[in-house]
Parts: sequence; C-alpha cells; structure tokens
Amino acid sequence: MRDLIKLKLNLDYSKRILCVSDIHGGYDLLDKLLKKVNYNPKDDYLFILGDVINRGENSLSSINYIIELCKKENVYMIKGNHEEDFFNRNDLQRDLIKMYVTKKTSLLHDLLENVDSTNFSEDDIYDYAYDNYRYIFEFINNLPDMIETEKYIFVHSAYFDTNTVHSVVRTADYLKYNYKSTDKWIIVGHYPSANYPELTNNKFNCNPLILRNNKVCLIDGGKGTKDFGQVNILMINNGEFTSTYEDWFKKVEVINDQEESGSVSITYKDPYVEIVEDKGEQLLCKYHGKDALLEKRLVYLDKNNLYNARNSSDVFLKLNKGDIVSVIFIGNTISQIKKDGIVGYAYNTNLKLS
Repeated sequence: MRDLIKLKLNLDYSKRILCVSDIHGGYDLLDKLLKKVNYNPKDDYLFILGDVINRGENSLSSINYIIELCKKENVYMIKGNHEEDFFNRNDLQRDLIKMYVTKKTSLLHDLLENVDSTNFSEDDIYDYAYDNYRYIFEFINNLPDMIETEKYIFVHSAYFDTNTVHSVVRTADYLKYNYKSTDKWIIVGHYPSANYPELTNNKFNCNPLILRNNKVCLIDGGKGTKDFGQVNILMINNGEFTSTYEDWFKKVEVINDQEESGSVSITYKDPYVEIVEDKGEQLLCKYHGKDALLEKRLVYLDKNNLYNARNSSDVFLKLNKGDIVSVIFIGNTISQIKKDGIVGYAYNTNLKLS
C-alpha cells in the first residue's frame, strides 16, 4: 500500500470556497453550475473531490475539462476511488481492466473507443492507454489524496484520526462511524446524501447534507449512482454553507397545488418489502409494518428470491402551482419528480407534461 499524499494549503478566507464531487462524466453539468454561481478563479477557490470519471458517458471529455480547469489559479482536485484505479500500473485493479474497457461509461472505454481491443491482454490495454494518453495518467498520478487547510479538510470518502489511501478514497457510509471533528470541517463526496433519508424527513434528498454537530458535510448528489441524481456545488462564504445543483432531467411547470403525503423511502441498506396487493402502476407493500404504495417498476424479485425496493418511495411532494420540477419518470397516472433536490411523486394531472 502506497503512502497517503497530503496537500496543505493556506487560504484567503475572504474568497469564496466552491466544492464539487462525483461528477462521473458530467462535465456539462459542472460547467452549467460554475456559470450559474458566477465562478471566478480570481475570487473563488474551487475544490474537486474526485470521481470525475466513470459511470457516465463523457469520462474523457470530463477529465480533459478538469485538467484545463486545474491550470487556473486556486483550483485543486483530489483523487476519488475511480481515479485511484488509474493511479499507476502497479495499483491499477487488473481484474477491472477488461470490465472498464467494455463499459461505455468508463474512461478506459473512451481511451480505446477507436481501437479493436478484443484480443488485447490487460497489459496491451494499459500500454495503449498510457502511450496515447500519458498526460491523463500523469495528471491523475500527481493528484493528492486529501487537502487540509486551517479550517477545512477535503477528502473523497472519509477522514479519521488515522487514515490510509483506502480509508480516504473508498470508505462507504461514512456517517455510520459517527466521526466527530473537533476543529475543522470535513467535506466529503463518494457516498450520496440521498442514502440517508432518515436524516431528511424520510425523503430522498440529493442536496449536500450538513451535519453541524459532527462538522461533516456530504456533497455527493448521486450522479452516476442514482437514477434521480444530480451534481451539487457547495459554496462556503464567510463560514456560511449554501448550495445549488444541476441535473439532466426535463423541467416542467406545476399547474395544480398538491399536498404532501407518504413517509417511506427505501435505500439499498434495508431494501426488502412484502407485496400485499397489485394496484396497477403501484404495489401496496408492507415495509417494517407500514403500508407503502410503491412504484411497480422499482420493485423486483432479486437473486435471493425476495422483493427488493431499493431507491423506492411512497412520498408525494408538496407542490404549489407555478413551481418548476424535474421529471425523472412519467407513468400513466403519476410521475417521479424532483423539487429543490428532493425526490418524490406527483399526479400527472398536477403537471404540465405536454
């Protein structure tokens, strides 16, 4: 295991601090965000917390976009687990090479897109990618694993009193460790905030999750891992935290008010339900003794022969006429939507869908 690469910075805290993570091929969304918040490299710091590549169809364009960004002053990137996979020849996870090169949502696929690699060995694949795109590998090789300032610690997945490369780039479910920072805010990505509906009124909330008691902020909006995800930008200005986001969904107007209902949102950590009744577009299910009407397309029989409802919800959002929402999926009578980063449902009669 290699040594952890740390970068220490002294910041001018009169400047705004912008943080993004896990764009996963979504450079276009990041570009929109930077324009949306009037990003200026002279007046702002920009921290990119890894996972620029993979799980999206524009990995090559995204890493090139980030490389250009990092040529500007006050722009810093750290490795995520997906960059760590490409760190160097010895550390590259060889069992993933064949998968990456055939997966259209990976950087390695993009690097060999115009090459017939059918008969390539793992070494052939790596050699071609490295020889033709050495500047990308050199860029990734030179990235730190974490950045520390007088007030903030920026890492991809987690920070503890004792850290390794694996812990800072691959820790899942950071909050289960209940780590509390004593003096510095810890800003992390990697694990979507929507995986904690229990902390956000039982709703899938894709916005940054700010835990003031722990001094931890999770900023991964779920791009590349959630069908309803987004790319967030966290803005720190004079110690105050605000955020905004961009996603790739069609925006529509709300034409009728809608009251809020439902209180069940199911993550992968506890996904199993019992089906009580088929109600057409929805299934009446039991989840820990509670009735939940879940969208049928999201409930499936898994390899354990159990009904899995991960990323399902029975929440209908409160809507006011004139609101603008993102439409994730349009059903016959209901649609999955997102309002202000929060995912739920609306009746089609309440939306201007045509």
